Amino acid sequence: MQKYGSDRNSTVSNTSSETRVRVVLLPGLATDERMYVGVQDALEKMPTGSIFKLVTPHLLVPNKGENMEVYALRTAKALNIQTEDVIGGCSFGAMVASAIAAQVPVKGLVLLSGALDSSALASSGRMLNRIAPVIPFSWLQRVLASDWFLHSVFGAASPAEIKFGRDMLLDTPAQTLRRGGVLAATSRLTTPLSIPIYALHGTDDRVLRTPEVENCKLLPDAGHGMVVSHPQEVAAFLCDSVAAIEGRHSQRR
Repeated sequence: MQKYGSDRNSTVSNTSSETRVRVVLLPGLATDERMYVGVQDALEKMPTGSIFKLVTPHLLVPNKGENMEVYALRTAKALNIQTEDVIGGCSFGAMVASAIAAQVPVKGLVLLSGALDSSALASSGRMLNRIAPVIPFSWLQRVLASDWFLHSVFGAASPAEIKFGRDMLLDTPAQTLRRGGVLAATSRLTTPLSIPIYALHGTDDRVLRTPEVENCKLLPDAGHGMVVSHPQEVAAFLCDSVAAIEGRHSQRR
C-alpha cells in the first residue's frame, strides 16, 4: 500500500463535456455537495483538471424500510448513471457508490475516506449508526455537532473546517441522518466488483478502516475529513485515478 503525496450539481470543466468522462462523487452522510468545493477549486487550477467532468449531487433522503441495494439503485436512476461514468464518493457516499457499481455497469469506482460496505466501520461508528434511529434527534444532532465528534472526524482541523463540518451537519435532513445511519451500519456488498477501484484513505481515519482494494493509497496525517482538509491531494488523486481508469478501459477495447 502506497502513501500519497503532499438537484444542484457542481461541475469542473474547461473543455467540451462531450469529450470527457463524467465522475459522480456522492457526499458523506452528514454533509452535502459543499464538501467538494475545495477539490473543485484545486481541479480548476490543475492542467489535468479538465480531463473529466465532476458532478457532486445531494444525497437522496432514504425511504422508510429501504435497504442499501434499493437506495443505491434509486440514486443511480436519479443521476442517470451510464456505463461510461466513473462513480465514487466519500464515507457513506462511497458505500452507496459501491452498491451502485454492483448493480449498474460503470467504468470505475473511486473511494475517498470510504469503503465498499459497513464491514470497514470502526466499532464506535457502527454503534453510533445503529442507535441513530432510536434516540431523540436533538440528542443525535448535538453529539454529531460537538467539537469532540467533529475533531474525531477531521483530526487536526482548523476552526474554519470544524465550523464548515458543523454547518453541513445542521443542514442535513433528520431522516437522512437516521435512515442513512442504518444503511451505513448494515450495508453488505455481496457481488464481487470486476471494475477498476481506486481508493485514497487518511492514515489517521478513525471512522473507517482502510479498504482492502488493490489500488489504495494512504494520505499521511489525514483523518476521515481529508476531502475538506486536504483538497489539493484529493484533486491530484482524482486526476491520476481517472487517467488510470481511462487507460485500462482503452486497453480492453
